Amino acid sequence: MSRTFLLVVLSVWSISLFSQCDAPTLPKEVNFESKADYRSKDAAVRNCLEWLVSTSLDLCTEERDQLNAYVLVWLSGHPDITVDVNSDAMPFFRSNPELLYPMLHGMAIYQMETPKEELNSIDAHVAGIEAVLDVISDKTLLRTDQFKKLKKLRRKGKLSKFVASEI
Repeated sequence: MSRTFLLVVLSVWSISLFSQCDAPTLPKEVNFESKADYRSKDAAVRNCLEWLVSTSLDLCTEERDQLNAYVLVWLSGHPDITVDVNSDAMPFFRSNPELLYPMLHGMAIYQMETPKEELNSIDAHVAGIEAVLDVISDKTLLRTDQFKKLKKLRRKGKLSKFVASEI
């Protein structure tokens, strides 16, 4: 009897341990009033973005929604980061509008990592598409023709050529 009890307790404990989310913690108050306010949050937002593009869309949905909102507010007023999405480079957007967020996240990370004089729209869109491909865990979605094609293009190193032909 005690052995069974111990197994049940360990099972419940391990399930709760693995279901916990390790999402970045958001500040209790956010005050974006000046350019300096936005820039002062760059590292925190970068941490959020990294988590968002490395965590499957179907995990930690409540935390993801909060981080998405925080990142969008930051992006909407940041003086140095402007994400300009061309929907022609997103063949999946009409059928999966929720994938706009990871697209924006990948493009924002690209801008944060790339010197201003080296920024270009094609590479930004490629970074966005790669972020989308990284967060999709829905096997049905990944088996669609759109995503099979994008995965194949990425694997062959031809995403840039594809994006260039679309925008």
